[in-house]
Amino acid sequence: MTSTRARPTVDCDDVDACTTDSCDTTTGCVHAAVDCGDGDACTTDTCDTTTGCQHAALDCDDVDACTTDSCDTTTGCVHAAIVCNDGDVCTDDSCDTTTGCTTSFNRAACDDGDICTTPDLCDGAGTCVGTDTGLTNCSGVCVDLLTDRDHCGGCTSACAIDQACVGGSCVARTWTSVGGPVNSST
Repeated sequence: MTSTRARPTVDCDDVDACTTDSCDTTTGCVHAAVDCGDGDACTTDTCDTTTGCQHAALDCDDVDACTTDSCDTTTGCVHAAIVCNDGDVCTDDSCDTTTGCTTSFNRAACDDGDICTTPDLCDGAGTCVGTDTGLTNCSGVCVDLLTDRDHCGGCTSACAIDQACVGGSCVARTWTSVGGPVNSST
């Protein structure tokens, strides 16, 4: 008669949540490290011996006010440059790594919206200012209201054919005869 005695069971639990415990019939207890990698480049993967795998969010803040920080699950932290543009031609826009977007006034060429002023330049205080030419915009045409017969004193005021525009008023033209009489019989 063969005796079958029960072998004592070996407890291989090492009470470490970071290992997978097993028993090899030749070598005994085996404690293989747990792979805590979650495949997410936006987490830092660690293992706590009591609670197991930990996946802490990656801090992508590069402490640069000129970037927008985010995380791509495949590539990790992304630091995209911000665009500092206030849309004002009279300011120069830049970025300070501590404070972010900044602007300073300039004296650049600009357009004040009046076709009859030229040149138009920023005044160094944030305003576009045109240089007065003495002309007035009358329906998209720049005219001198002091001398233009078709716009004498105003855009809709025209002088008669026998008048001139002087100082913004229509006045009778003075005619000077040239040569002798025409068709005279002698």
